Amino acid sequence: MSRFPRPPCGTARGARAIATASMLLAGLLSGCGSSQPPAADGAASEAPVRAETVLPPGQSGFVSLAGQARGQASGNPADYGEHLDDQRLLYWGLGAKPAALGGKPGSPLRPREGVEIYRDGFGVPIVYAPTVRDLWFGVGYAIAQDRLFLMDAVRRMGQGTFAAFTGCGSVPADLQQRTLAYSAEEYAAMFERLSPDARDAVLGYVDGANAWLEVVALAPDQLPAEYALLSAQPEPFTVQDVLAAGVFITRFVAAEGGQEFSNLRLLRGLEQVYGSREIALDVFQDLIWLEDPKAAVSIPREAGRFSNQPTPEAEREAVFRARAEWALGLP
Repeated sequence: MSRFPRPPCGTARGARAIATASMLLAGLLSGCGSSQPPAADGAASEAPVRAETVLPPGQSGFVSLAGQARGQASGNPADYGEHLDDQRLLYWGLGAKPAALGGKPGSPLRPREGVEIYRDGFGVPIVYAPTVRDLWFGVGYAIAQDRLFLMDAVRRMGQGTFAAFTGCGSVPADLQQRTLAYSAEEYAAMFERLSPDARDAVLGYVDGANAWLEVVALAPDQLPAEYALLSAQPEPFTVQDVLAAGVFITRFVAAEGGQEFSNLRLLRGLEQVYGSREIALDVFQDLIWLEDPKAAVSIPREAGRFSNQPTPEAEREAVFRARAEWALGLP
Protein backbone atom coordinates (compact mmCIF):
# COMPACT_ATOMS: atom_id res chain seq x y z
CA MET A 1 0.00 0.00 0.00
CA SER A 2 1.19 3.48 -0.82
CA ARG A 3 2.06 5.84 2.02
CA PHE A 4 0.34 8.60 0.04
CA PRO A 5 -2.76 8.86 -2.16
CA ARG A 6 -1.91 7.40 -5.55
CA PRO A 7 -1.70 9.90 -8.42
CA PRO A 8 -4.31 9.58 -11.19
CA CYS A 9 -3.56 8.04 -14.56
CA GLY A 10 -5.09 8.12 -18.03
CA THR A 11 -7.47 10.63 -19.52
CA ALA A 12 -9.99 12.67 -17.57
CA ARG A 13 -12.77 10.45 -18.87
CA GLY A 14 -10.72 7.39 -17.91
CA ALA A 15 -10.25 8.74 -14.40
CA ARG A 16 -14.01 9.21 -14.02
CA ALA A 17 -14.56 5.67 -15.24
CA ILE A 18 -12.05 4.34 -12.71
CA ALA A 19 -13.77 6.26 -9.91
CA THR A 20 -17.16 4.92 -10.95
CA ALA A 21 -15.85 1.39 -11.18
CA SER A 22 -14.28 1.64 -7.73
CA MET A 23 -17.60 2.75 -6.28
CA LEU A 24 -19.65 0.08 -7.99
CA LEU A 25 -17.45 -2.98 -7.80
CA ALA A 26 -17.26 -3.18 -4.04
CA GLY A 27 -16.58 -6.90 -4.00
CA LEU A 28 -14.05 -6.93 -6.80
CA LEU A 29 -10.80 -6.21 -4.99
CA SER A 30 -7.74 -7.00 -7.02
CA GLY A 31 -3.99 -6.45 -7.00
CA CYS A 32 -2.48 -4.98 -10.15
CA GLY A 33 1.01 -4.17 -11.31
CA SER A 34 2.90 -2.37 -14.04
CA SER A 35 6.21 -3.15 -15.65
CA GLN A 36 7.37 0.43 -15.06
CA PRO A 37 7.33 2.54 -11.87
CA PRO A 38 6.23 6.18 -12.11
CA ALA A 39 8.96 8.46 -13.40
CA ALA A 40 10.80 10.34 -10.65
CA ASP A 41 10.09 13.69 -12.31
CA GLY A 42 6.38 12.97 -12.63
CA ALA A 43 6.55 12.54 -16.41
CA ALA A 44 4.70 9.66 -18.01
CA SER A 45 6.90 6.75 -19.02
CA GLU A 46 6.94 5.91 -22.74
CA ALA A 47 7.77 2.26 -22.07
CA PRO A 48 5.03 -0.32 -22.68
CA VAL A 49 2.91 -1.12 -19.64
CA ARG A 50 2.15 -4.69 -18.64
CA ALA A 51 -1.14 -5.06 -16.79
CA GLU A 52 -1.46 -7.95 -14.35
CA THR A 53 -3.93 -8.90 -11.63
CA VAL A 54 -4.33 -11.42 -8.86
CA LEU A 55 -7.26 -11.98 -6.50
CA PRO A 56 -6.72 -13.88 -3.25
CA PRO A 57 -8.13 -16.45 -3.24
CA GLY A 58 -10.10 -16.17 -6.52
CA GLN A 59 -12.70 -14.32 -8.59
CA SER A 60 -15.80 -15.95 -7.16
CA GLY A 61 -17.40 -15.49 -3.78
CA PHE A 62 -20.35 -17.76 -4.55
CA VAL A 63 -20.95 -20.84 -2.39
CA SER A 64 -24.17 -22.77 -2.92
CA LEU A 65 -25.76 -24.92 -0.25
CA ALA A 66 -24.50 -28.00 -2.09
CA GLY A 67 -21.02 -26.50 -2.30
CA GLN A 68 -21.10 -25.67 1.39
CA ALA A 69 -21.89 -29.31 2.18
CA ARG A 70 -19.15 -30.61 -0.15
CA GLY A 71 -16.51 -28.27 1.21
CA GLN A 72 -17.30 -29.00 4.84
CA ALA A 73 -17.22 -32.76 4.16
CA SER A 74 -13.91 -32.78 2.29
CA GLY A 75 -12.07 -29.86 3.89
CA ASN A 76 -10.85 -28.93 0.40
CA PRO A 77 -11.42 -25.22 -0.38
CA ALA A 78 -11.84 -26.00 -4.08
CA ASP A 79 -14.90 -28.16 -3.32
CA TYR A 80 -16.89 -25.15 -2.09
CA GLY A 81 -17.18 -23.86 -5.65
CA GLU A 82 -15.44 -23.01 -8.90
CA HIS A 83 -12.93 -20.13 -8.92
CA LEU A 84 -13.08 -19.73 -5.15
CA ASP A 85 -9.52 -20.88 -4.55
CA ASP A 86 -7.73 -20.97 -7.90
CA GLN A 87 -5.58 -17.84 -7.49
CA ARG A 88 -4.39 -18.42 -3.93
CA LEU A 89 -1.10 -20.15 -4.80
CA LEU A 90 -0.41 -17.55 -7.47
CA TYR A 91 -0.98 -14.82 -4.89
CA TRP A 92 1.13 -16.52 -2.23
CA GLY A 93 3.95 -16.88 -4.74
CA LEU A 94 3.84 -13.12 -5.45
CA GLY A 95 2.69 -13.92 -8.96
CA ALA A 96 -0.02 -12.48 -11.17
CA LYS A 97 -1.85 -13.23 -14.41
CA PRO A 98 -2.18 -11.12 -17.57
CA ALA A 99 -4.97 -8.54 -17.42
CA ALA A 100 -4.87 -7.05 -20.90
CA LEU A 101 -8.20 -5.67 -22.09
CA GLY A 102 -9.92 -7.56 -24.87
CA GLY A 103 -10.26 -11.19 -25.82
CA LYS A 104 -13.28 -13.43 -26.16
CA PRO A 105 -12.53 -16.80 -24.56
CA GLY A 106 -15.13 -19.50 -25.13
CA SER A 107 -18.83 -18.90 -25.66
CA PRO A 108 -20.48 -15.81 -24.16
CA LEU A 109 -23.42 -15.52 -21.82
CA ARG A 110 -25.99 -13.10 -23.29
CA PRO A 111 -28.23 -11.83 -20.46
CA ARG A 112 -29.90 -9.41 -22.87
CA GLU A 113 -29.55 -8.33 -26.47
CA GLY A 114 -26.23 -6.67 -27.21
CA VAL A 115 -24.56 -7.72 -23.94
CA GLU A 116 -21.95 -10.49 -24.04
CA ILE A 117 -20.15 -11.80 -20.96
CA TYR A 118 -17.08 -13.97 -21.51
CA ARG A 119 -14.96 -15.49 -18.74
CA ASP A 120 -11.27 -16.31 -18.83
CA GLY A 121 -9.66 -19.40 -17.35
CA PHE A 122 -9.85 -17.92 -13.86
CA GLY A 123 -13.54 -17.03 -14.18
CA VAL A 124 -12.88 -13.28 -14.52
CA PRO A 125 -15.69 -11.67 -16.56
CA ILE A 126 -15.00 -9.80 -19.79
CA VAL A 127 -18.02 -7.74 -20.88
CA TYR A 128 -18.77 -6.46 -24.37
CA ALA A 129 -21.67 -4.09 -25.07
CA PRO A 130 -22.55 -1.25 -27.48
CA THR A 131 -23.36 1.45 -24.88
CA VAL A 132 -22.23 2.54 -21.43
CA ARG A 133 -25.51 1.46 -19.85
CA ASP A 134 -25.42 -1.95 -21.55
CA LEU A 135 -21.79 -2.41 -20.54
CA TRP A 136 -22.54 -1.76 -16.88
CA PHE A 137 -25.61 -3.97 -17.10
CA GLY A 138 -23.19 -6.78 -17.96
CA VAL A 139 -20.89 -5.81 -15.10
CA GLY A 140 -23.75 -5.77 -12.57
CA TYR A 141 -25.02 -9.11 -13.85
CA ALA A 142 -21.59 -10.79 -13.73
CA ILE A 143 -20.63 -9.45 -10.29
CA ALA A 144 -24.00 -10.48 -8.86
CA GLN A 145 -23.35 -13.98 -10.19
CA ASP A 146 -20.03 -14.06 -8.36
CA ARG A 147 -20.62 -12.01 -5.21
CA LEU A 148 -24.29 -11.42 -4.62
CA PHE A 149 -24.14 -11.82 -0.87
CA LEU A 150 -21.15 -9.49 -0.55
CA MET A 151 -22.92 -6.87 -2.68
CA ASP A 152 -25.99 -7.21 -0.49
CA ALA A 153 -24.00 -7.00 2.73
CA VAL A 154 -22.07 -3.90 1.64
CA ARG A 155 -25.17 -2.02 0.50
CA ARG A 156 -26.84 -2.87 3.83
CA MET A 157 -23.79 -1.59 5.71
CA GLY A 158 -24.00 1.59 3.64
CA GLN A 159 -27.70 2.03 4.33
CA GLY A 160 -27.49 1.07 8.02
CA THR A 161 -29.62 -2.09 7.72
CA PHE A 162 -26.97 -4.76 8.25
CA ALA A 163 -28.51 -5.87 11.56
CA ALA A 164 -31.47 -7.22 9.58
CA PHE A 165 -28.99 -9.83 8.32
CA THR A 166 -26.74 -10.49 11.26
CA GLY A 167 -28.75 -9.64 14.36
CA CYS A 168 -28.44 -7.21 17.25
CA GLY A 169 -24.64 -7.22 17.27
CA SER A 170 -24.68 -4.97 14.22
CA VAL A 171 -27.14 -2.43 15.64
CA PRO A 172 -24.48 0.03 16.93
CA ALA A 173 -22.77 0.13 13.53
CA ASP A 174 -26.13 0.61 11.82
CA LEU A 175 -26.99 3.48 14.16
CA GLN A 176 -23.66 5.13 13.44
CA GLN A 177 -24.14 4.71 9.70
CA ARG A 178 -27.64 6.16 9.77
CA THR A 179 -26.36 9.11 11.79
CA LEU A 180 -23.48 9.84 9.42
CA ALA A 181 -25.09 8.89 6.12
CA TYR A 182 -26.82 11.19 3.67
CA SER A 183 -30.57 11.52 3.26
CA ALA A 184 -32.51 10.14 0.31
CA GLU A 185 -32.79 13.68 -1.04
CA GLU A 186 -29.03 14.19 -0.81
CA TYR A 187 -28.33 10.91 -2.58
CA ALA A 188 -30.79 11.90 -5.31
CA ALA A 189 -28.96 15.21 -5.71
CA MET A 190 -25.62 13.38 -5.93
CA PHE A 191 -26.99 11.21 -8.70
CA GLU A 192 -28.32 14.18 -10.66
CA ARG A 193 -24.92 15.88 -10.50
CA LEU A 194 -23.20 12.93 -12.18
CA SER A 195 -22.29 13.06 -15.85
CA PRO A 196 -24.66 11.28 -18.28
CA ASP A 197 -22.19 8.40 -18.68
CA ALA A 198 -21.83 8.02 -14.91
CA ARG A 199 -25.61 7.98 -14.44
CA ASP A 200 -25.90 5.36 -17.16
CA ALA A 201 -23.20 3.31 -15.43
CA VAL A 202 -25.08 3.32 -12.13
CA LEU A 203 -28.44 2.58 -13.76
CA GLY A 204 -26.97 -0.21 -15.87
CA TYR A 205 -25.24 -1.77 -12.87
CA VAL A 206 -28.49 -1.74 -10.87
CA ASP A 207 -30.46 -3.22 -13.78
CA GLY A 208 -27.87 -5.96 -14.29
CA ALA A 209 -27.78 -6.95 -10.62
CA ASN A 210 -31.58 -7.06 -10.50
CA ALA A 211 -31.68 -9.15 -13.67
CA TRP A 212 -29.57 -11.76 -11.90
CA LEU A 213 -31.95 -11.63 -8.93
CA GLU A 214 -34.74 -12.61 -11.33
CA VAL A 215 -32.70 -15.65 -12.40
CA VAL A 216 -32.04 -16.62 -8.78
CA ALA A 217 -35.76 -16.38 -7.97
CA LEU A 218 -36.39 -19.20 -10.48
CA ALA A 219 -33.21 -21.17 -9.66
CA PRO A 220 -32.76 -21.41 -5.87
CA ASP A 221 -29.59 -23.48 -6.32
CA GLN A 222 -27.95 -20.24 -7.55
CA LEU A 223 -28.69 -18.46 -4.27
CA PRO A 224 -25.62 -18.09 -2.03
CA ALA A 225 -25.64 -20.39 1.00
CA GLU A 226 -25.45 -17.39 3.36
CA TYR A 227 -29.08 -16.56 2.69
CA ALA A 228 -30.26 -20.00 3.78
CA LEU A 229 -28.02 -19.87 6.86
CA LEU A 230 -29.45 -16.45 7.80
CA SER A 231 -33.04 -17.27 6.76
CA ALA A 232 -33.00 -14.23 4.48
CA GLN A 233 -33.71 -13.32 0.87
CA PRO A 234 -32.04 -10.68 -1.33
CA GLU A 235 -34.03 -7.58 -2.17
CA PRO A 236 -33.84 -5.55 -5.40
CA PHE A 237 -30.96 -3.10 -5.69
CA THR A 238 -31.55 0.63 -6.08
CA VAL A 239 -29.51 3.63 -7.20
CA GLN A 240 -29.38 4.79 -3.58
CA ASP A 241 -27.92 1.43 -2.56
CA VAL A 242 -25.05 1.91 -4.99
CA LEU A 243 -24.35 5.47 -3.86
CA ALA A 244 -24.57 4.55 -0.17
CA ALA A 245 -22.19 1.64 -0.73
CA GLY A 246 -19.76 3.98 -2.49
CA VAL A 247 -19.85 6.46 0.40
CA PHE A 248 -19.40 3.66 2.93
CA ILE A 249 -16.41 2.15 1.10
CA THR A 250 -14.78 5.55 0.59
CA ARG A 251 -15.05 6.34 4.29
CA PHE A 252 -13.89 2.88 5.32
CA VAL A 253 -10.82 2.95 3.09
CA ALA A 254 -9.94 6.50 4.11
CA ALA A 255 -10.22 5.56 7.79
CA GLU A 256 -8.57 2.12 7.70
CA GLY A 257 -6.75 1.75 4.42
CA GLY A 258 -3.26 2.89 5.32
CA GLN A 259 -3.47 6.34 6.89
CA GLU A 260 -2.28 8.00 3.69
CA PHE A 261 -3.77 11.40 4.51
CA SER A 262 -2.44 11.28 8.07
CA ASN A 263 0.99 10.60 6.57
CA LEU A 264 0.57 13.55 4.24
CA ARG A 265 -0.35 15.79 7.16
CA LEU A 266 2.79 14.59 8.98
CA LEU A 267 5.00 15.32 5.96
CA ARG A 268 3.58 18.81 5.61
CA GLY A 269 4.20 19.41 9.31
CA LEU A 270 7.81 18.23 9.02
CA GLU A 271 8.37 20.57 6.10
CA GLN A 272 7.10 23.49 8.19
CA VAL A 273 9.25 22.52 11.20
CA TYR A 274 12.51 22.05 9.26
CA GLY A 275 11.90 24.60 6.51
CA SER A 276 13.26 22.15 3.95
CA ARG A 277 11.43 19.60 1.83
CA GLU A 278 14.55 17.46 1.44
CA ILE A 279 15.04 17.20 5.21
CA ALA A 280 11.32 16.57 5.70
CA LEU A 281 11.41 13.68 3.22
CA ASP A 282 14.41 12.11 4.97
CA VAL A 283 12.90 12.47 8.45
CA PHE A 284 9.58 11.12 7.22
CA GLN A 285 11.23 7.94 5.96
CA ASP A 286 12.90 7.51 9.33
CA LEU A 287 9.50 7.71 11.02
CA ILE A 288 7.24 5.90 8.53
CA TRP A 289 8.93 2.90 6.94
CA LEU A 290 7.56 0.24 4.63
CA GLU A 291 9.57 -2.65 6.04
CA ASP A 292 10.93 -3.34 9.51
CA PRO A 293 14.30 -5.13 9.31
CA LYS A 294 13.97 -6.18 12.96
CA ALA A 295 10.48 -7.71 12.58
CA ALA A 296 9.87 -11.29 13.59
CA VAL A 297 9.65 -13.46 10.46
CA SER A 298 8.30 -16.92 9.70
CA ILE A 299 11.03 -17.81 7.17
CA PRO A 300 14.55 -18.49 8.53
CA ARG A 301 16.82 -15.55 7.80
CA GLU A 302 19.41 -17.85 6.24
CA ALA A 303 16.82 -18.82 3.62
CA GLY A 304 16.90 -15.33 2.17
CA ARG A 305 15.18 -11.98 2.37
CA PHE A 306 11.72 -11.66 0.87
CA SER A 307 10.27 -8.19 0.44
CA ASN A 308 6.55 -7.47 0.71
CA GLN A 309 6.96 -4.49 -1.63
CA PRO A 310 6.60 -5.07 -5.39
CA THR A 311 8.73 -2.06 -6.35
CA PRO A 312 12.40 -3.09 -6.83
CA GLU A 313 14.53 -1.79 -3.98
CA ALA A 314 16.74 0.28 -6.28
CA GLU A 315 13.71 2.18 -7.57
CA ARG A 316 11.86 2.82 -4.29
CA GLU A 317 13.47 6.16 -3.50
CA ALA A 318 12.46 7.62 -6.88
CA VAL A 319 8.94 6.24 -6.56
CA PHE A 320 8.61 7.59 -3.01
CA ARG A 321 9.74 11.06 -4.00
CA ALA A 322 7.52 11.18 -7.08
CA ARG A 323 4.45 10.24 -5.05
CA ALA A 324 5.37 12.52 -2.16
CA GLU A 325 5.83 15.50 -4.48
CA TRP A 326 2.47 14.80 -6.12
CA ALA A 327 0.73 14.42 -2.76
CA LEU A 328 2.24 17.63 -1.43
CA GLY A 329 0.67 19.45 -4.37
CA LEU A 330 -2.85 18.41 -3.37
CA PRO A 331 -5.12 21.25 -2.19
